[in-house]
Amino acid sequence: DNLAAPAGVERFPVKDRASWLALRKQDVTASVAAALFGAHEYTTHYQLWALKAGLLQEDPEETPPMVRGRLLEPVAIDLIAERNATWTVHQPQAYYRAKRVGCTPDLFATDPLRKGFGVVQIKTVEPSIFRKKWRSEDGAVEPPLWIAIQALVEAKLTGAAWASVAAMRVGHGLDLDIIDVPLHDGLWARLEQEVAAFWRSVESG
Repeated sequence: DNLAAPAGVERFPVKDRASWLALRKQDVTASVAAALFGAHEYTTHYQLWALKAGLLQEDPEETPPMVRGRLLEPVAIDLIAERNATWTVHQPQAYYRAKRVGCTPDLFATDPLRKGFGVVQIKTVEPSIFRKKWRSEDGAVEPPLWIAIQALVEAKLTGAAWASVAAMRVGHGLDLDIIDVPLHDGLWARLEQEVAAFWRSVESG
């Protein structure tokens, strides 16, 4: 059952934005987990600490990129399904948490060529940013590290067997790349250690 949480993981249906934000306050969420490694593009380790310690307040308003992502997510899902006709996809619309790490996965998918189900993290990316930050020197498409870590966290918390990042760009048409993200057990183990140390630091001041 793709909707069932793995053992030791709590699952909460997302009913509205206010309750969802309240759930996120008590955890390091997948979207900022890379900050614990100093690898997040927009959030530092100290900013995350100050936020969880109550020294900063999270802005309840959506930024323009967040609005773009929310409004274009249904389009991206339709495009993913169209480009992968053998997949079955659905939105879990739930928040998963364990050991004070949490996530809200965008999409679950089953692929008949792979065992189990996968989690797909959707990003809508401005085309020039995609060219600058998503392409390696040899031209291969690679998600930024903080986004790959986000997908890893979502896979581990939901029990997914595989994870991908889907990057959609809107220009004269719609471009979409789906990139598989390796599920490194060593990185997950280190993240669990960093999360535990982070919350000890917050609680001790």
